[in-house]
Amino acid sequence: MEYLENLYRANVGGTQMGDLRLYCCGRRLEWPNHSFGPAARSNFWIVYLREGTGIVEENGVQYPVEAGMFFILYPNRRVHYRADPGSIWSIHWMNIGAAFLEKYLLTMGITEKNPVVRAKDPAATIETYEALLNLVLEETVAAKFGCISLVYRLLALMTPNELEAPVSRDYVDEAIFYMLNNYEDPISIADVAAAIRLDPSYFARLFSQRMGVTPSQWLNEYRLKKSCSLLTGTDLKVNEIALSVGFTDPLYFSRRFHRQYGISPSTWRTKNA
Repeated sequence: MEYLENLYRANVGGTQMGDLRLYCCGRRLEWPNHSFGPAARSNFWIVYLREGTGIVEENGVQYPVEAGMFFILYPNRRVHYRADPGSIWSIHWMNIGAAFLEKYLLTMGITEKNPVVRAKDPAATIETYEALLNLVLEETVAAKFGCISLVYRLLALMTPNELEAPVSRDYVDEAIFYMLNNYEDPISIADVAAAIRLDPSYFARLFSQRMGVTPSQWLNEYRLKKSCSLLTGTDLKVNEIALSVGFTDPLYFSRRFHRQYGISPSTWRTKNA
């Protein structure tokens, strides 16, 4: 029999590891008649049954488990799991927390009422847990980021195969996201269409049907709105502001601004100073 649990230090050199938090990970190998609870766990515990059979009971409902399955313990919920009589268990686990985790699990069909899922690749799952268990001991920033990447890999290994098909895409939302993040550059609507891999003409029709304006109108209006913030919040010159919001020609920017707001950029700055 073997029991090992390693704690994870989240902060190394002042580096935060993002929204996902790993608290500890461990393994218990060749443990006969293993059981836990009834009790509650803090955070989420992702347990992988490497060997054996048994029962997981959450909120009064029992779920049979066998080798090659994950079972998820939800935070602050009554849970009891145990090996079948005479069954020898080998398990791996990680204790994690993240605001997005419950929603992410839901997309995979994992809920408090359905907390069991079969691993896509048992060998890769064991390999990843073992790598995490070793890496968590290293006190370097690179190792900490490596640990978080391994946690994400384990979550990916929980994803049922039927969810591997490409998800339906919202091209308009993708286009808006692209423009929001690239409006400062002199991107064209052809660039936007290329970024989301659509024919420009088809994209323009799709966008107009959804938004009621053309992509060009939407992008220019957003750029002008951002220019107003720069006019009142910075001392940049008008031509510098034009370049800062993606207009390569300051005169064209001024004409567009006057057409949108009825006054010049300079007058806007004076009135809103």
